[in-house]
Amino acid sequence: MAGEIFISYRRSDQDKARLLHALLKQRGVDAWYDALVGAGEDWRHKTAQALGAAPIFVLLFSKVASESDDISKELAAATFSKKLVIPVRIDDIKPEGAFLYELASRNWFDAFEGTEARFEILADKLAALVKGGPEADVAAFNLGSAQPAPVIKPAGRPLFKQPLVLA
Repeated sequence: MAGEIFISYRRSDQDKARLLHALLKQRGVDAWYDALVGAGEDWRHKTAQALGAAPIFVLLFSKVASESDDISKELAAATFSKKLVIPVRIDDIKPEGAFLYELASRNWFDAFEGTEARFEILADKLAALVKGGPEADVAAFNLGSAQPAPVIKPAGRPLFKQPLVLA
């Protein structure tokens, strides 16, 4: 089953991916990561299916993740598909190569210190983004998007008849 958020990570960082997934689940957000692929299922097919379905791509970026060709491919596919890409540094490193090319102009969410507490904040922002409403655009901006929040679920009645512009 595909989720609203695709979590990209390196297998050695699975504990952090599992933590983020659990935090999102607690907040009612349907996230996907490859640990959800069942035994005997084609992981490449399931990964491509989940990546195609999720409007938000969260990259858990670490030293080992920066060495992964598969993560580089996932990031390129997410960028090509115009997903909202949210890079989360779980190691205090700077991107190089293909990652630098894809991520240099994006705002980063740092979680390499106080990871659990930072993931709580990240999960709150992602939940606001997914659930829509007045806080979604603020969450999108705080997570580095120059665009308004992607429409994920049908929104309720708008609060204002005219767009609200804050200077």
